[in-house]
Amino acid sequence: MNITIKNMSASYGKSKVLQDLSFSISQGEFLAIAGPNGSGKTTLIRVLDGILPYQGSAVISTSANEFGEISKCKRHTLSSLVSMMPQFSEMYFSYTVKESILLGRYIHDHNRFGSESRESKEKVDEIMKKLRLADLKDCQLSSLSGGQKQRVMLARTLAQETPIILLDEPTNHLDLKYQSQLMEYLSDWRKEKTRISLKGKTYTFSNTLIGVFHDLTLASSADRILFLKEGKIISDGKTSDVMTSQNLKDIYGMDIAAYMKEQLSRWDAIS
Repeated sequence: MNITIKNMSASYGKSKVLQDLSFSISQGEFLAIAGPNGSGKTTLIRVLDGILPYQGSAVISTSANEFGEISKCKRHTLSSLVSMMPQFSEMYFSYTVKESILLGRYIHDHNRFGSESRESKEKVDEIMKKLRLADLKDCQLSSLSGGQKQRVMLARTLAQETPIILLDEPTNHLDLKYQSQLMEYLSDWRKEKTRISLKGKTYTFSNTLIGVFHDLTLASSADRILFLKEGKIISDGKTSDVMTSQNLKDIYGMDIAAYMKEQLSRWDAIS
């Protein structure tokens, strides 16, 4: 299953944010989307999630050309293929951890009129155990730390069981410990495959991760980086090829490599 973008543009009202983008994402790939503030990174993620209209073409397809244009996919179909892990919000209803994660099972249980299937309950219990949330299952979200909340967001996303996960600044506001843990969980997920059933057919796909990152150190763990600036693709390629000193200087308007090396040198004095 691949995603192919051709001549795609997107706007908020009269303000065009993305301009004539063309690229593709292969099944099983980890693509990092990076660039300065206001470059259109989150807008691109919202297009891929089907929540923002666009011009041009954005297609999800297999070798048999199933699924098709994102804007024309039924919500049930798209939600079976793609899930979004949002940044956590400080606004919550009175959900417990387990109730919040069960929301990710809606696509599987939407015909059960408010009750969860045995399969969903078992899946959520499995995910809570894996992400070390089982002891917190009855806690209110408002009582959790930032790192714990983000683990709940990840658990809810994993509970949806889609072969494509979209990330929007997944480590924003997290300390280094939780950043490291979150990326480890996602790395483990990437090694797996996801099986889905749609329209009487069963598919098995390698997991695909697409994420917006401000932190270039985290972005560098991706197979590939797509750099945006002012709504256009400035550079796109294998991480080792595009993460160069000159490229970063051209994109961000400063010597990122020199700055990062200076910061690193300060740790030399720490024993």
